[in-house]
Amino acid sequence: MYSFAIHDIGEDTPLTNWDEPKTVRDKIRCAYKENGRGYYIRDNVVYPAAHDIVKPLQEEAGHVVEWWLDPSVREVEEEVGSEQSDSEVSSTASVFETELSVEKKSQ
Repeated sequence: MYSFAIHDIGEDTPLTNWDEPKTVRDKIRCAYKENGRGYYIRDNVVYPAAHDIVKPLQEEAGHVVEWWLDPSVREVEEEVGSEQSDSEVSSTASVFETELSVEKKSQ
């Protein structure tokens, strides 16, 4: 996204004319795809930049490497998630994060 911006190639858009590329952005995306380097294009141009820091193994919707989360918290969320609803998971994770925070401060 940043390199596109500094080269002034036009407004960002999730739309790409794959059959008859007209804009510079279309041509770049098609060239990458034709050369085996296609990349996931989100359906919205507004998203957290953190989602692009670590490339997921599968580039498609819903595959984001949440590198900013503590792995121990993520494991608890996964374990609890299989047993509880989303609202219950978020409140459980918040309690767990608070307990971790208090535990670290006391050490």
